Amino acid sequence: RALGRPNIARHHHRVKAVDQPSYFGLGGGVLLQVARLLGKLQPLVEAGGKLAHEAAHWLGMCHLKSGDAATAEGVFVQALKDFPKSSFAGDMRLGLADAQLALDKFEEAAALFADASAVNPDDYQAPSFQSMATQMRKIDSRKMVSTLGVPIG
Repeated sequence: RALGRPNIARHHHRVKAVDQPSYFGLGGGVLLQVARLLGKLQPLVEAGGKLAHEAAHWLGMCHLKSGDAATAEGVFVQALKDFPKSSFAGDMRLGLADAQLALDKFEEAAALFADASAVNPDDYQAPSFQSMATQMRKIDSRKMVSTLGVPIG
């Protein structure tokens, strides 16, 4: 199997209406919805207040689902700095892991998935998170070996 993203079922997609068009064949209408959401969420995050932490989470998810993983990563990193005790912090860490996965930052994603599994071992998704972490580490080590010119067997 060629190096790249693992063939693993996604784990925590909570926004069904705003999903990656390239993966699900959704048209421009969904992208228009994402653009409208981004326009409404960004001011809420910037203004601070009671809803800022939730708006930051959904802003990151909108960027992620629209295919802008780099911006999503930045949003999640900043949101976790600004709102470390948010009720959305766990979901923001998983969003960050997904963004890093999309950016081929496998080791960083692995650490976040492993952390999610360790923090909530009784969560029904914990085994999936641990599996994701294991697979990310395998992919990252294969890429490193491949970069060094050593054949992968």
